Amino acid sequence: MATPKEEPKLRQQYTIHQILDYMDCSLCYHLKNVKKLEPPAGTLVEDKNILYQECIQEAIRYYYLEHQQGKPPALKAVYDKFYSLWMDKTDTRERNSIFTRTLEEGGKHGREERSRYVTKGYETLQKFYAQNARKKQAILAVNHPYEIILDDISLVGEFELIREVMGKQSKRREIEIVTFQTTTRKADDDMLKRDLTLTAMHYAFYETFQTMPDNFILNYINREEELFITRDANEYKRMFSILTGFVQSVNTVDPFPRPGAHRRFSPYKEYCDNYRF
Repeated sequence: MATPKEEPKLRQQYTIHQILDYMDCSLCYHLKNVKKLEPPAGTLVEDKNILYQECIQEAIRYYYLEHQQGKPPALKAVYDKFYSLWMDKTDTRERNSIFTRTLEEGGKHGREERSRYVTKGYETLQKFYAQNARKKQAILAVNHPYEIILDDISLVGEFELIREVMGKQSKRREIEIVTFQTTTRKADDDMLKRDLTLTAMHYAFYETFQTMPDNFILNYINREEELFITRDANEYKRMFSILTGFVQSVNTVDPFPRPGAHRRFSPYKEYCDNYRF
């Protein structure tokens, strides 16, 4: 008699961002991911910094996807992509006319704010483009998904960029994974060493491809600086200790507000601060 096939185990998926959200404030995490509340009206639109980062990331992704197809776009095309994304995300595409834009947008402050973000975006993308124009590279994958299995959950994420380059010292082909930062302020060494997102990406590369990358690069675009990220077995164990603690508490401990003020911007802060127990 044939033994019935065992059904594959269903695992709940989480992202690094969700885990960091939970560690920052379990109540905000609960309201967002369990209660599925929409953020307060206008919160995301008002936080232009988040929208700006998204536009830059998507413009970079556009560049590499086109490059992967053998037709790297001109700088103007990257600019245009960024500006189009900015208008869409800030809901200003149809508001350029003096007859349709709001009073706030038509005022001096609104024009200066829009000009500041757009100018900053152009400057960042110009530096990004110059770095790539002088680099011989073959784009292997853009936003390639990964998964790390841990008991009843899986941790999912993406490699922003996997590419093949000619090593400066080795004079041979090398595989790099690259992640990007647009801030001009570099994190200190301890923060970089403990960064959970970087650790997960480093570990996941081996789990996904059964080999280690030749280089793992954190590219500070505006500083025009590349940092080489390393991880060892102890950092992997640290990551799994954090993930184990998350698994043991996320569905068993009642959600609680963060003691004191929220350290990071959260669109759910307003809900958390006004929550009735």
